[in-house]
Parts: sequence; structure tokens; C-alpha cells
Amino acid sequence: YERTHGLVHVSDVVRRCVGALTAQGTDAEISTVLWDEYQDSDEHDASLLALIAPTCSMIVGDPRQAIYGFRGASPHYLLHADGEHHRLLVNWRADRAIGERGNGALPIFGPLIPASPLPGLVETRSPRDALVALALRSGTKAVLYRWHREEAQLTGWLDAAGVRYRIVSRDTDPWSQRPWHPSMVTQAPTR
Repeated sequence: YERTHGLVHVSDVVRRCVGALTAQGTDAEISTVLWDEYQDSDEHDASLLALIAPTCSMIVGDPRQAIYGFRGASPHYLLHADGEHHRLLVNWRADRAIGERGNGALPIFGPLIPASPLPGLVETRSPRDALVALALRSGTKAVLYRWHREEAQLTGWLDAAGVRYRIVSRDTDPWSQRPWHPSMVTQAPTR
């Protein structure tokens, strides 16, 4: 069907892109790549990232959630990526019993720490309370949100709690126009 109608299967798109870039090269300068769910990457995805060679890249993934091995994906590409690695080890998704079973099943990735100290319970908070509690902890934090319409509510919560913050967006600080550097994130908030 694909050959008859001149279509390309989604799993072949990256492979073909890597082939074209390998054969023809590229003069495009890609400064930044953010690649989520990288635990589901395969050799073609890893090759694509290497070929486009961004000035800065941030890859995010969880080897425990690697589910596409049947199509050649492997958490190996996540675990052996070049650069600085930061592990997020607090489990906010499941209760303690489930987390302990997961730790037993996948000990190679190191243990997850349950967010709740009580077995069978997960601490829950309203989004407002969770955001404010996170913001009041020491250190620099970043809050990512999908829609601009969420900004007023989030900043309202922070304002009400007296939390200083800085909004970084494509409109106010377009990272795509300059190389990203970790010092940009560690600056003190100005608002």
C-alpha cells in the first residue's frame, strides 16, 4: 500500500532523514534540541541527533518506561548519551508498594525513592499548593507549562505566595536564537 501510493511509514521517516543527511550533509546550524521520551530511541534516532550536532541538547527519558523494544528501540541510547547526566529519583507516580516492586524488577537502573514515606499512600496536593511548595524550596527551579493561557493562573499563585520568579519564553528570551548554557538557568529570578 505504501509503495503503491508513494507513502512512507512513520518508522522509516527518521531512517530516510539520516540517509539523506549522511549522503548530502547539511549546512543548517541547529543550536538546541530538546528530545523527550529518548528511552524509546533506536539507532536511527541516535544517528540523527549525532548528525545534526546541536550546540546544546537536552534529552529526557526513563529507562523503566522503555516499551518499544519490539521495533528496535533501546534505553541504551539514553543511558550512554554523551554529556552530563542528572537522575530524578523521587517516584511521584506510584505508591510505595508499587515503587518497591519496580525497584526489585529493574535494579540495574538504581532505586526510586517513594515520595510518600507511608506504604500504600501517595501524598497529594492541589496544583497550587504543589507549585508553591516546590517554589519555596531552596535552589533554582523551572516550571514548564504547555499553554500560554496557564501563565496567569500559575503566576497568580506565585505572586500570592510572595515567590519571586522570571518568565522565559520564545517571546521574551528566544533560546533558539542563541546557544543555551547552564548558567542561564541558575541566574537568580528577577520578578
